Amino acid sequence: MKRLITGLLAFCLIAMCGCNDGSRKPTMYPANGAYNLTPQEYIDLANKTTGRQKDGDYLKIPDWDERAAHTVDVTPSFNITLSENDEGKITRISYHWKNTTEAANTAVFLVGVTINMLTTSEKQAKEVAAQLDMFKAQKRSYETEYDANGSHFYYLSADYGEHNWFSADVIK
Repeated sequence: MKRLITGLLAFCLIAMCGCNDGSRKPTMYPANGAYNLTPQEYIDLANKTTGRQKDGDYLKIPDWDERAAHTVDVTPSFNITLSENDEGKITRISYHWKNTTEAANTAVFLVGVTINMLTTSEKQAKEVAAQLDMFKAQKRSYETEYDANGSHFYYLSADYGEHNWFSADVIK
């Protein structure tokens, strides 16, 4: 439960901070059926953001290996899958993590980072976070989804928050 609360605080901080009150162009946005970033560009930006945080000891995402599968294992219980088109641009970001591991705080923090990258304002980031409502640990299983700024956000929690899946897809 302590990790869930810490993760919630990290998620709220990133969802509420880091973007201005006015409209801005998102760091990552849909263009021609894919996001404008390659997997390595996404990883570099996410790692740069986690590296700037003074209040948490977050794990770094390993570099993208184009020869390997589309999944990056941050730890054995936390992985990120980045699907890409023929031009090497991301079409889907998917996270899976177990909430009782050290990696859970990083996973929840990076979900917040991803939402911020894909939204145009603090207000929109808060709206996406509120609609996904990712912290219902008292429920055995639930799922939520929400569309914003050309992205389809999806969240699934199972076993009272033990297993979690988050994804962001380009709306085509």
